[in-house]
Amino acid sequence: MTTVKEAKKKCSVCSKISKHTTWTSTSAWGSTDLDTRLPSPQRSTIDMWVQIYPRALSLMESGKVNVKPLITERYKFEESIEAFEYAANPKPTTVKVVIEL
Repeated sequence: MTTVKEAKKKCSVCSKISKHTTWTSTSAWGSTDLDTRLPSPQRSTIDMWVQIYPRALSLMESGKVNVKPLITERYKFEESIEAFEYAANPKPTTVKVVIEL
């Protein structure tokens, strides 16, 4: 069962309080994500996660943390169907599949 609720979060950068929609699930065995991970018991909008992890984003932006090696497969937007087909049955060495816009 999935529940949708509003959550108030405080931005750790500017201290602004904003509302975000949060999805929670009572089952960890629901459908998988598009990148074939098992679903998390809680889903939320990207805005909330960006506000919670500004230090991590700052480290990536400054180049101190390089996440490029984690992207093991890249597809052009026109190859989106192939990208999803690959993500459904990836090689064991695949970490992250990216569709470039």
